[in-house]
Amino acid sequence: MGAVQPGAVVSIEHTWVHSTPYAALPPFAVVGGHDADGTPIYVGRSFHEGENLPAKVIPSKGCAYVAYGGTEHQKSHYEVLVGQGFAWVGSSSGCVPPNAVRSGTTRTGEPIYVGRGHYSNSLCVGKVHPSHGCLYIPFGGQEVRINTYEVLIHQQQDVWVPATPSYTPPGAVVAGHDSDRTPIYAGRAMHEGEMLPAKVVPSKGSAYVCFGGYEFQKPTYEVLTGYGYVWIRPHHHGIPPNAVSTGRARNGEPIYYGRGHYQGSLTPGLISSRQRCLYIPYGGREIRVDSYEVLCRQSYKWVQSSAYSSIPPNAVVGGNDEDGAMIYVGRAEHEGDMLVCKVVPTKQIGFVSQRGEALPKDIFEILCGENLVWVKCYDHVIPETAVLCGRTQLEQPVYIGRGHYEGHLIIGKISSVHRALFIAYRGAERRLDSYEILVEERQGMPGWQLPPPPPEQLELAEKCPVTPPPPPMPQLLAGKPAAAPGRYPYPPDFDAPAFALHDRPPQYTPMPMPMAGTDPYPPPPPPPARPMGPSILPEYKPPLAVPVPIPVKPSLPPPSYVPAEVAPSYTPAEVAPPAAAAACSFTPADTYKPSLDPYAPSCSSYTPAVCAPAPPVYGGGPPTHGVGYDLWMAASPGYTPPDAVFGGHDSDMAPLLVCRAYYDGTHIPGKAAPSRGCAYITLAGREIVESRYEVLIGQSKYHWVPGRDGSIAAGAVEAGRAFNGEPLFIGRAHYCGSLTPGKIQQSHRCLHIPFGGQEVRISSYEILVRSDIYHRQQGISLSY
Repeated sequence: MGAVQPGAVVSIEHTWVHSTPYAALPPFAVVGGHDADGTPIYVGRSFHEGENLPAKVIPSKGCAYVAYGGTEHQKSHYEVLVGQGFAWVGSSSGCVPPNAVRSGTTRTGEPIYVGRGHYSNSLCVGKVHPSHGCLYIPFGGQEVRINTYEVLIHQQQDVWVPATPSYTPPGAVVAGHDSDRTPIYAGRAMHEGEMLPAKVVPSKGSAYVCFGGYEFQKPTYEVLTGYGYVWIRPHHHGIPPNAVSTGRARNGEPIYYGRGHYQGSLTPGLISSRQRCLYIPYGGREIRVDSYEVLCRQSYKWVQSSAYSSIPPNAVVGGNDEDGAMIYVGRAEHEGDMLVCKVVPTKQIGFVSQRGEALPKDIFEILCGENLVWVKCYDHVIPETAVLCGRTQLEQPVYIGRGHYEGHLIIGKISSVHRALFIAYRGAERRLDSYEILVEERQGMPGWQLPPPPPEQLELAEKCPVTPPPPPMPQLLAGKPAAAPGRYPYPPDFDAPAFALHDRPPQYTPMPMPMAGTDPYPPPPPPPARPMGPSILPEYKPPLAVPVPIPVKPSLPPPSYVPAEVAPSYTPAEVAPPAAAAACSFTPADTYKPSLDPYAPSCSSYTPAVCAPAPPVYGGGPPTHGVGYDLWMAASPGYTPPDAVFGGHDSDMAPLLVCRAYYDGTHIPGKAAPSRGCAYITLAGREIVESRYEVLIGQSKYHWVPGRDGSIAAGAVEAGRAFNGEPLFIGRAHYCGSLTPGKIQQSHRCLHIPFGGQEVRISSYEILVRSDIYHRQQGISLSY
């Protein structure tokens, strides 16, 4: 993906409010960052030499600053950007997303975009010049150039951007993968007068839709871009209210976007509410899939704010402070941890709790959205739909909770490790063992048939004395109460009383009298036994004095049925029946014959996007730094060795593992995605998909330390070597909502990560080190 051309950027009108040093900061001013002394910086713009340039507005200094001609210029008249729905996304080398915020144009007609970057302990606002391939910020009287930066975007609902086979717009929504594990993006295309969901496969240079039982290839299509999308499995084919629609059918019904598994692929398509299924284009045909997921917009978002800004619309209320002031749900970063922040607008401050203290914060994010409810957290079990606040430096998730303390309802962070809620109260951190947790209510519209409520939920409510009955919800219709929270997807019972009656049966339902000696409330029947076959995973044994051989995973039993053969969208490589696998090694490439079972762990029935020749023995090649200590074990689709080193998470929060793959005669470190059954490495600006790879074993033996510009810490893990013999080390960095591992090459002075089909260069990162060597070297340094 290259820089976005000016014509490809979506034109959006924004609100700029004129201001001066003597005027008050307008409401909903967009926070851009902070100065070196911690004072907040707001996004603005000002004219200079005939150009409307992005400006950093610092109210505490009573002026704004722009960068031009290598110099920082002070401005007393400027405009401040106001509004909601803005976000910052990472970029580099002049690239900008299609919905980037533009401040104006140069005298030559080139658009200028708003960006920000880290420099000298500040997060400074500046201008992005696509033709210059960088960001310029005003700092210390000079115009400073930054190559890796963030771009300000305005989140619209469902931004569809025209694309071509040679160009995929930045921020494209990943919809799945093809049978050869090449990524598929969410798209749409016009066919027979209807805008249909399309699977966009850039590696094949086309998009595909299904209609009338056939698959059609489309050279002209649009790609969905943006962030905040989730895939939700519907309850009995009910469509969630925030589902993404590509358009409307000729009968006026909306067409929804879904995806499902078929023939080793995860393929998107259109959802038919009447047929209660998903139709996908595959192999020249229109395939029906009964089990699928629906693409939905997240019902909540985090809005950048500060102690001096107004509360944004739909802000989530968390409780009340000790003086009765209203508390809103927020989050703020502290020493690398993303923590829950209780925002108190009347005090113009927020508070986070950490290590026994309540710490004030004046720059934070506020949670805004709908369909968010507070539910009782039983036995410290985190619900699947709990709202994630963020993660700590140790990659531990942080959830949002609230509890009663001294008669007040205070929000705080839930630690699944400590099994408690921690709140900030009167300058200290307090621990609560009984609390509520904030969850997303994923309610779907009624489908064709709705199941009756499960009886165990009613019994649990009756037998639990610590939780009072929920209060009545707002009425849906006049005189008719709403359904109790948590009862979706069941339709509301309009004949039920306004309050929950736990002391007598429902109306018009005769209560059978129990016989003598019987329990009036018998326990629910046990769930049906799930058929389990013998375990096929190898037993992991840690290395002793010498490295143990890599265990070979036995083949899976043959499937109980043979699916109908279909013609794929492209022809995969022909394969032959399998050969017997040798212990502790892979079969040489020239004699390799995959199994007839497409899900066998010893082979793959597809050809990767960039097919690399396999080495004679996987794990061969030149010895690396970790020989004798670092244990690499082979992984495959559907099988991940135990105790694999956690590397980070994808943009959809799916876990990523530290891995390496053999490519063109050398090992290259990258990211392994168990949810996709493959690994990704980078080379020559490309992201390469590999189905055969190794993962690093021994989570407790390693940790991450900060680094930048190609620096390497003591004990850095060497995972391979470049073609010139230079060692490649393992690093990771945050990018576009993900924490992605990759390779560090010192001569390049950066970290390269695989992301979105390309090789992304990042100068500030973390290094994976061996804990024993690193701490030993630290001790030696302190001694001298």
